[in-house]
Amino acid sequence: MLDGEIQTIATDEEAVSITWKPNTDADPLQKVADILQEGKYADGISLLELFLSDDPTNTTVLFNLGVGLMQMERHAEALEHLRRAVELKADNPAAWFDYGQTLQLNGDTHEAHKAYRKVIDMDESGEIAERARTALKEK
Repeated sequence: MLDGEIQTIATDEEAVSITWKPNTDADPLQKVADILQEGKYADGISLLELFLSDDPTNTTVLFNLGVGLMQMERHAEALEHLRRAVELKADNPAAWFDYGQTLQLNGDTHEAHKAYRKVIDMDESGEIAERARTALKEK
């Protein structure tokens, strides 16, 4: 995984150039998580895509990229990344829940309900399972 510091350079009002300055002290995924928490989804997604090109099977990157794309209402793209995340790491209830949400947003309620049931099977009494139960009731 890449290790370094995020540098954002504004080139004009329309475009932003994002670069990665390597070092050994930074946790790149935490930096991206911070960017996403600040609501800077386009910047976070650009960095996650960079990380994904470095390691296309990194489920953490795939999951976060899917969630960031969901926040930007790019549901079809989010679905592909979340699908890949659950294919590679099928034991992550949070990924399955977000995958279910994205399926639902893409109009596939039947598959979304399957994903929610999978969450409940994995995490019967947890918070994510409760959210899945609520999602199943809402239809």
